Amino acid sequence: MPDENRLAALGQLMAADVDASPYLAEVAANLADEDPCVRQMAAAVLGKIGAPAAVAVRPLCRCLTAAEDDLRAIASFALARIGHASVPALRLMLQFSDPRTVAAAVGALSQIGPEARESLADLETIAPRGPLTVQMACAAAVARISGDASRGLPLLLRALDHTDPSVRKQALERITELGPAAHPAIPRILQCAADPAPEVRAAAALTLGRIRAPASEVVSPMVRLLDDASPEVRMNAMIVLASYGDAASAALPALRKWTGAAANAAIERISGNG
Repeated sequence: MPDENRLAALGQLMAADVDASPYLAEVAANLADEDPCVRQMAAAVLGKIGAPAAVAVRPLCRCLTAAEDDLRAIASFALARIGHASVPALRLMLQFSDPRTVAAAVGALSQIGPEARESLADLETIAPRGPLTVQMACAAAVARISGDASRGLPLLLRALDHTDPSVRKQALERITELGPAAHPAIPRILQCAADPAPEVRAAAALTLGRIRAPASEVVSPMVRLLDDASPEVRMNAMIVLASYGDAASAALPALRKWTGAAANAAIERISGNG
């Protein structure tokens, strides 16, 4: 079957009202296709199927070694959706030398959460040997799987002092994965909202919103970011303020100085009209 036809068929299985599980074997077979787009779509369908797709764990793990970032990410998500049945194979993937493969396996274990508890010792063993990106992924995973933020947060906080802004941004993204358990980091994240690098300021804004920091600590800093020189920072500040609804009502005068879809949406949400 031509690739276009396979992609179309797989795309139909991704529809919300379609049960893809009867086609599990055919979908899994597409993970061996030469076209990475076909493999990506097959992995996405398997992620939609979830736990019943456990028979596809091994070929999905092979996708974690792919050169394509998108394929690794989608396969990692699918393995996480399958759940505990993926854990033994993912633990083996932690022994690979390619940090991209290891990071993808760590990400899947982190999303599985407490059901991946048997991987904790593996994660703590490999972390010191890996590059900083893998160390940060392991730190977030250990904290998330164990339910103890203190087992991962210190390393992530140290990474916020790194000289490379891309590392600081990644550290914030990993902190986001901890959710409300990351609240002890709020003072340091607030400092990042004034970082010299705009990508770090933008990430700090989203992190505060996604870990659901108290509105009393977030609204004023977000209002200040509405005057930031970076459009991305301003946009993220508006998104975060909107997420707090009427608890961010103090931001309305500052938001009304702006025009555009993001500002209007924030104003409507905070005013109770959105």
